[in-house]
Amino acid sequence: MKTLLLLIILFFPFCSPAQEVKKINSEGIQRLIQESDHPLVIGFWATWCEPCLHEIPWLQEAVAKDSSGKTELILLSFDLPTSFPNKITNFIKSKGYKASFYWLEQPVPSSFFPQINTRWEGNIPSSLWINNQTGYKRFYGRQITELQALREVGELIIRPKA
Repeated sequence: MKTLLLLIILFFPFCSPAQEVKKINSEGIQRLIQESDHPLVIGFWATWCEPCLHEIPWLQEAVAKDSSGKTELILLSFDLPTSFPNKITNFIKSKGYKASFYWLEQPVPSSFFPQINTRWEGNIPSSLWINNQTGYKRFYGRQITELQALREVGELIIRPKA
């Protein structure tokens, strides 16, 4: 028994940490966007949204193509309050998703959507590609394709300010 306990204690520090879903409000996500010093890809999604689930692996693959490793994928969940945090966390673990995870605190103020994009009405999947260092910003109010995600990350990391 002591040997088993010792093995658990020795092995525990090398285990990868569980994916944590953090609660954030609309002002917090705006701050996160404005204060970022590296490229961001923000995927707006929910566990019940099939098109979102098709898009997430493409976003992960595109972000992984950034050889500098500086682009961050943020998955911002629009799930209902009853899903936070356990259902979302379990879902993320079951799918093996790798990103920074946030749950958008409900109710979402109607002013949130136009702050992201003036024509956005809150439909998901949607994604925001932003690099404050270069001034690059692109919003998709729909599911994007795998090819679009790969092309977009290239633009995100190399396109200079206009």
